[in-house]
Amino acid sequence: MTSDATRCMRRLAAILLISGAIAARTAAALTSGFDAGTEGWKAANLRISPFYTNPPGVLALDDPVWTAAGGNPDGTIAWTDVDENYFTFSAPAAFLGDHHDAYGGSLSFDMKVTESDGVPQPGVILVGASQTLLFDLASPGSDWTHLSVSLVETGWYDSDGNSPSAQQMRDALGSLQAIYLTGDWFTGTETANLDNVSLVAPEPSSALLLGFVGAFAARRRRRG
Repeated sequence: MTSDATRCMRRLAAILLISGAIAARTAAALTSGFDAGTEGWKAANLRISPFYTNPPGVLALDDPVWTAAGGNPDGTIAWTDVDENYFTFSAPAAFLGDHHDAYGGSLSFDMKVTESDGVPQPGVILVGASQTLLFDLASPGSDWTHLSVSLVETGWYDSDGNSPSAQQMRDALGSLQAIYLTGDWFTGTETANLDNVSLVAPEPSSALLLGFVGAFAARRRRRG
């Protein structure tokens, strides 16, 4: 084998190792299934007037109610809205900090509510890099409903109603101070259950690997 071919094979092996490492990291998504407890999640009561502040005003943080059954499946956490303010589930430390690699990925969860007005609400609120970013979602139902948002700038808006740039979205994900998942979908009293929260980075691109393999094969054919 020529020295050029040897170098190409070594580069290909290195790319395969890196791709495998990235894939393994991607497979280990951040999740909360609540099978054994609340996993550090809180019930956060946010000030509703004015609601669009940066950051949102937190009036109270409480421990949600955990049950070992009734989830989707197994365990779940729940909270009952207590006043006219805005009740959310607040993410624990594991979901916060530097998650810039989640740009292009998704944040999803399962939720059900006892009552709903049936209108969209800011279902997900991210706080980071001196920004509050919101994403409107359709109301969950009385049965388990899967809700998901893409972690790119499209569809998000800040506390002034402006759309963030791609860099602003990356900055927010790179220094997350809070993630709030709305449980308040009704103007009166309702109970919301949460399960299967998942923060997933995008799948690693295979374009570089395929391009290298193609270039290597073409080079071998020319030299053959």
